[in-house]
Amino acid sequence: MTDSHDVRAPQPPWLRWLLVLLTIGMPIVSIFPKYLLIKHSYPAEEKIFDPQFADRQLGFIGYTESLVREDRFRTCPVSPYVSCDPKACAYATRMPVVPWLIADLSQVVGFGTINVAIAKVILTSLLASIFLAILSLDLRLSVGRVILLYALYFGPQVLKHAASLEYEEGVLVDLIFCFTIAVSYLIRQDLTVSTRRRNLMALAAVVLACIMYFAKTTMLPVLIVTLALALTHRRFPWPWKVASAAMVLLPFALWGYHNLKDTGDLQFSSSWNGENLYRGYNSSSMAIYPEINLSRVLDTGSVTLADGSVVALEDTAHQTCYGSEWEWNDHYASAAFAWLLAHPASAAWFMLKKAWVALVEVRHTPGDATPVSRVVTAAMVTWMTFARCVSAAFVIVALRRFMQGHRREAVWGLLLMAAAYSPFVSVFAYQRHVIPLLLMAGALLVILFQDRAGSGAQRLQVV
Repeated sequence: MTDSHDVRAPQPPWLRWLLVLLTIGMPIVSIFPKYLLIKHSYPAEEKIFDPQFADRQLGFIGYTESLVREDRFRTCPVSPYVSCDPKACAYATRMPVVPWLIADLSQVVGFGTINVAIAKVILTSLLASIFLAILSLDLRLSVGRVILLYALYFGPQVLKHAASLEYEEGVLVDLIFCFTIAVSYLIRQDLTVSTRRRNLMALAAVVLACIMYFAKTTMLPVLIVTLALALTHRRFPWPWKVASAAMVLLPFALWGYHNLKDTGDLQFSSSWNGENLYRGYNSSSMAIYPEINLSRVLDTGSVTLADGSVVALEDTAHQTCYGSEWEWNDHYASAAFAWLLAHPASAAWFMLKKAWVALVEVRHTPGDATPVSRVVTAAMVTWMTFARCVSAAFVIVALRRFMQGHRREAVWGLLLMAAAYSPFVSVFAYQRHVIPLLLMAGALLVILFQDRAGSGAQRLQVV
């Protein structure tokens, strides 16, 4: 079979180095607009343990405070569910990566939200630059591809979420970008002639996928596909495969031990999953999605939609107390499955709505999110339209490659994207959930279907 990537004519040395510098420097340049967003978003004197920040933040700060002050991973007594014991602690309502990161950064730069957010942005941007520097050893990006990466990476939603401390996307944006670079070395076998670099990047892909799971459980399908890709890769040596499996099994074992020791249940995920599953499978959610945040179905009596209609909701969050967080998890998971079995037609229709939001939607959803100006809204919709087109282009090009006989890159690339989107199609998605995935699709398009660093003898000299 012929090579799947035609090697371009050599670029002038000045252009080659300019593109390399622009590529590696892209995340560093992004620190400035992220800094402006941080200064705009967080009050100057606000601390991460202040009540007003905890109210905005999605359940991480209790764990962060416990890590800082007690060196334990728990949140007491505040938790997202009503405990029958007012003094009870929760140990697994959130996965550990974000709380640990905020706790570690606060020990270095202090507890001010601005300082922690800036430190986080600098750290994640430097990590992205390192992976781009490694990629530049093997991939000669064209002017158009560099422009495409900038247009994606500097999208208003990408910058906004990458600058945030409130939710997992604050770390996932750059982690998934680095992961995409690393996993490309597993998917595209001709990307490098350096065995050492391929093996290290393959291992990095597995490690990053595991870190992303312990930041957000919806990354589990991506982790599964990545590990399968590594373990079935013919050029990936067995010692490295064993190391990859160990890099996944060890954190899972530690998390399982943490849950068994502190909660009495051997669990490997988050106890918030049951409630999140329920948000995606009940009649009230179907009535208000995607216009209204689905948290409202748990703690609100009614909501008014944009067309003026009023939807009555059941305040299930305060109807009963739970003996443990896993009892809370199981209660809502059972309610979700019961609704699914009792309303298969409604569930199918709801699934179509969720698929539309996850795969096609360009509006700023949910509609009751913080209002922004018309100019900002126009910029966000324009960028979302552009990013959706790039994602569609990735799918089209991958299918074309498949038809041309280059099945490996196409199949694994599409499998990874399907794995990334599957939790959001099956449960629910809002715009912030899919932003990292749009960046992932664009980066895969650039890397998997682009020529290499050199040609012929030049490639053989790459270390």
